[in-house]
Amino acid sequence: NANPELSALPDGWWNLGNPAWAKPYPYAPSITNITTSPARTDTNEFQRFSVGYNGTCSIFTPPESYWCSSDRSGGGASLFMVPSGMTMTSAMMNDRLWMNAVGAVVHMWQVYHWELWMFEVDLYNATSFSSEVQLGWHKGGFQGARGLVDTSNPRGGEWYIENLLVLLDNPNEFFYDAPSSTLYYFPNGTSTTPPPPSSSATYVASNMAVLINITATQQEPVKDVTIQNLLFRNAAYTYMDPHGIPSGGDWALQRSAAVFVEGSINLVVCGCHFDRVDGNGLMLSGFNRNATLADNEFSWIGDSAMLAWGYTNGIDGTVGDQPRGTRVLRNIVREIGMFQKQSSAWFQGRSAQTLLQNNIFFNGPRAGINFNDGFGGGSEIDANLLFNQCRESSDHGPFNSWDRLPFWTDVPGEPSLVPLYNEIHHNFFICNYGSS
Repeated sequence: NANPELSALPDGWWNLGNPAWAKPYPYAPSITNITTSPARTDTNEFQRFSVGYNGTCSIFTPPESYWCSSDRSGGGASLFMVPSGMTMTSAMMNDRLWMNAVGAVVHMWQVYHWELWMFEVDLYNATSFSSEVQLGWHKGGFQGARGLVDTSNPRGGEWYIENLLVLLDNPNEFFYDAPSSTLYYFPNGTSTTPPPPSSSATYVASNMAVLINITATQQEPVKDVTIQNLLFRNAAYTYMDPHGIPSGGDWALQRSAAVFVEGSINLVVCGCHFDRVDGNGLMLSGFNRNATLADNEFSWIGDSAMLAWGYTNGIDGTVGDQPRGTRVLRNIVREIGMFQKQSSAWFQGRSAQTLLQNNIFFNGPRAGINFNDGFGGGSEIDANLLFNQCRESSDHGPFNSWDRLPFWTDVPGEPSLVPLYNEIHHNFFICNYGSS
């Protein structure tokens, strides 16, 4: 994770220069479905529900996105696509460095720092002791909704690479060579006790991304469950898991978290500590009513801390399969986005009537609170303290929202495309670092 207080890279980093980016793979054109009725008439923008299917959005699960629609608009509203590889030239490169490049993972900023992509390298070309290395991939790039934006000049932003044996150069690092089933480990050099021989050593690694899973339905929900005073930690990373597009905002998400809840009424999660969770912390998915998330602490989270993500039938959200009436109270969230920089302390998409009150959110790479759409409205943000947001990005602020897709909901009472007002009052937002 970058240290925004320093301009220098940490010890052990090599500057490999600016790569040449490979053009996106060719895809068949996406198919656009535009809902012309109902349409919003209270605004001159974003009046229609529009989604594109397949095409370059085939990498999403399901394969659909507003950004593959022919009716998309907004800042830099280009068709979604991502680069297919990169070619680097550097005097430091040689065949020894890259001999195990297949299986490595490239982490790359979108050029405007709106999202971070991860790609798993499956194509590699280099000549021994050559100054040029070519890497390619087919898996990845689905961790954000926007893509390249400038498709005439495909390029990524800052990047780094992991999971190479030659990069095993610091204490407590490891590398697993799958073809030979060999685990390499760099012991802690400051320890006065030498590591045990490999024949008697025990190494433990987490492969569980979801630690508590409560899954039910709107028709038969789970009621009155309380999760209290527990420590959740060491859940596995999920940034290479399938991602979908919540709505018309810039985000893509994996529908998972260390604590995952779908189909609940009156859920309470209180007094818990989520620490060193490498995916999302806590997610309310689909139908959830009147959940309370209170007095929890989130620290060193790989992606986002708390999320609410509902379902709709296209434009129609009247079935009610969304988180509604969620209360997020007195939580402390810090040091998030260790891997995915497009992350927040609180995210909501296709969700409504949330109360965010008396929370403290700080030290995040992007917005502290993100509303991906205006679904239903009726949310309230009151008496929260947010600071040190957008530490690793810009073009954002402590609070961010989009409303590019209209939804037909019964949140206002009678079904309507016009959401209720959200109220934001009595907060203290400090717009430092890259916040605007």
